[in-house]
Amino acid sequence: MPNTPSLVGAGMNAWCIAADADDEAEALLREMLDVWGESIEVPESCMNAACALLAVGPTYLFPVIDTLISEAEDAGMATETARRAAAGLFAGVGDLVAQTEATPEELKQMISMQPLDDEAAAAVFREAYQKALAGLRGLEDKLSS
Repeated sequence: MPNTPSLVGAGMNAWCIAADADDEAEALLREMLDVWGESIEVPESCMNAACALLAVGPTYLFPVIDTLISEAEDAGMATETARRAAAGLFAGVGDLVAQTEATPEELKQMISMQPLDDEAAAAVFREAYQKALAGLRGLEDKLSS
């Protein structure tokens, strides 16, 4: 289940494999996914949750990146500079979460200015995730009938 960052070898992709698959099949699957970035094994029962997070997840972030770029441009920053800065910001935040034991809340507290209404932002992302999950369940129901 490759996601869009896989286009540049930076994907985080979930996978599961049938219980009766042999080691060779699993090795081939891992080798294929390594081309696209990192991968995580999830139980089949969690595949919809993983797809809502990883495959649909970029759609939650692209509007945020686009808005930050646009606002930086409106404040006078060159488009390419704003684009690189926003991309680097998201890559750095991802690395920070991945490479530390701190929770996202603890990391947020390290920043002195916090102009975002956390509850409103969380509600937007929560609703988007639930819609994605419901859509995947609907697709799964169609495929199984």
